[in-house]
Amino acid sequence: QEVCRALDGQTFPFLCVDSVEEVACIRAVFPQTPIVILGYVPRHQLATAVRYGAAFVVSKVDQLEGLRDLLMSRPAMIHIEIETGLHRQGADVAEQERLLEWLRAHPGRAVVEGLCTHLADAENVTSDIFVKEQVEVFREAVFRFAKEGIVPTYRHVACSAALWLHPGALFDVVRLGISLY
Repeated sequence: QEVCRALDGQTFPFLCVDSVEEVACIRAVFPQTPIVILGYVPRHQLATAVRYGAAFVVSKVDQLEGLRDLLMSRPAMIHIEIETGLHRQGADVAEQERLLEWLRAHPGRAVVEGLCTHLADAENVTSDIFVKEQVEVFREAVFRFAKEGIVPTYRHVACSAALWLHPGALFDVVRLGISLY
């Protein structure tokens, strides 16, 4: 809530949080703030995330399966995380195809508001080779989704370190963390 208070009156596309619980805390004070949940949203919390109007990151089809049978007044807003080299989470090319198949098979259940990735080496001040490779993999995924008619509002790759060190990683928005403080 303190960050929201500090940003009150400022223009930004969305606020990033880690969990549905954090969304609930923010919604109690700032009911209209656009929010994207970057952390994993368990199946039993999907309805709550949608009800709060928060977008959330997905990287696997099984995360979307929980949306199939929910009674929703609006589609879920999602940001698909692309695997570009961190190897922690993110959809590789095969999973991207499965996500596209799911979206075609379940129209109106989810809207792809964003595509994103997480840089594995953004803080490296001596070399930008790996970041450049990750950005290229991300661009290929953006093209893959565009060929399917999915052109999201937001494409986000850059974190605080990338903002300062890797201008080639700047797309539509930057996920400020430590730089915000």
